[in-house]
Amino acid sequence: MKKVLCWRARSAVAGRRAFSTTIRATLLGFSLWAAHWGYAQTQTRTQTPAEPQVAASGHPSLNERTPRVPHSAARDCFLQRFDRICAQGFVDTQRAGATGVGYTLESLLQIPENNSPRGDFMGMEIKAHRLTERTTEPRKKVNLFLKEPVWNDDLTTAERIRRFGYTSVSGRPAWYQSVTCDLNDRGLKLHVDRERQRVALLRHNGTIALWPFSVLRQRLQEKLREVVFVGAKARDTGTGEQFHYTSVIWCAEPSLDGFLEALEQGDVIVELRMHVRASGGGRNHGTAFRIRPDRLGDLYKFKMPCRPLIRQSATDGQ
Repeated sequence: MKKVLCWRARSAVAGRRAFSTTIRATLLGFSLWAAHWGYAQTQTRTQTPAEPQVAASGHPSLNERTPRVPHSAARDCFLQRFDRICAQGFVDTQRAGATGVGYTLESLLQIPENNSPRGDFMGMEIKAHRLTERTTEPRKKVNLFLKEPVWNDDLTTAERIRRFGYTSVSGRPAWYQSVTCDLNDRGLKLHVDRERQRVALLRHNGTIALWPFSVLRQRLQEKLREVVFVGAKARDTGTGEQFHYTSVIWCAEPSLDGFLEALEQGDVIVELRMHVRASGGGRNHGTAFRIRPDRLGDLYKFKMPCRPLIRQSATDGQ
């Protein structure tokens, strides 16, 4: 009996040792596999270059730091409508003069004329221009937004016009001035004051009005957070003007730094537009910020050409 018990005890101990050895071998094998797998993954990540990111639209971003162009429902919806307008070829202007190109496009898009502080189309701003216009011409400008400054006086609009303005050819007091960071012939200039975080309107080096940076940043985001610039071929029929809308550039996420840089370089222009009515009251059309077209891209983090289409309408060459 004692021999049997001893044999059973020795067998149990041997079994436990064998089981323990098996477990250790299994764990060691797993550890080696995991280490090898992790090393292989590291090598794969190290040796395989990252694929360039391309937007869902198929167009690569022009911004190297953030290559992925964000999705835009407004852009996609606009392009669907734009393609139908483009396919019509040349259309008659619905308004004579410089503003006809924009007014006609908005009419075709069924957008009522408005002075909304926000974008025209699903929150996206639409700006149209004639492709025949030279974008580098000094007098050529594109509207950005309207924003009145904080004036440093307690004057009414009419009083301010009489103090700072002039008498127009029609004999009424008026104040229509283009102002940049370069001194103009009436002693006016803009100054970017980064220390005080504001843009100042100076007259003979004295501040008469200002725009805080925070207000300009908010205005850029309100009106121009997302915008399409539409180009149109223009022709004169003898009885009026016609447009063929052919090109679209979509831009998003404006930068205050880019705006201020363009302003300091004289490419953003502030236009004062006011006069005194015959009744004696002041009429202010709104202080406008405008930019030279060739600097538009410098304002935006994203800039993507969306059109022209590969196949143009047959009326394109007419």
